[in-house]
Amino acid sequence: MIIRHVLPSATIVTVLVFCYAAGVVADQESSMVNKAREEILKTDREFSRASLEIGMAEAFVKFADDSARMLQNGTWPIQGKEAIRERMSGDSKATLQWEPYFVDVGASGDLGYTLGKWEHTSVDSAGNTQKAYGTYVSIWKRQADGSWKWVLDTGTTGPKPDDDKVDSPPDL
Repeated sequence: MIIRHVLPSATIVTVLVFCYAAGVVADQESSMVNKAREEILKTDREFSRASLEIGMAEAFVKFADDSARMLQNGTWPIQGKEAIRERMSGDSKATLQWEPYFVDVGASGDLGYTLGKWEHTSVDSAGNTQKAYGTYVSIWKRQADGSWKWVLDTGTTGPKPDDDKVDSPPDL
């Protein structure tokens, strides 16, 4: 009779310990993912500021992983930092800035992505300011030193973000 009471109690204790441990692990993973989201947002915003401060080409190279690739209309994927620098080194007076509005990170905490809005400003040959707008996605990879670098970047053109015909993306 004692064995009948001990086995169910031992089973219940084992299940409770397992559930507690699973909850602790889930909390740690959730905390790790939330921290990674914050780190990626911060990095993406620093990347945009660097684009204005040091120029598009240098910012794209500075924040790129060694294996980085860009997808742009009308070209094959641009691979590697030097090819990215060359492609982005067009008009030195043009500026590109952006703001992420969504971020997500995989459960492992080492890969994530941002979605955002961008604005490109240039001056045409007649001296008129030209603006283009769009959205982008950047895929980010955690580096061995804990920093984040983008591994894939692409964007599309679109209407001005505050155009009343377009739903604005959600704020973070």
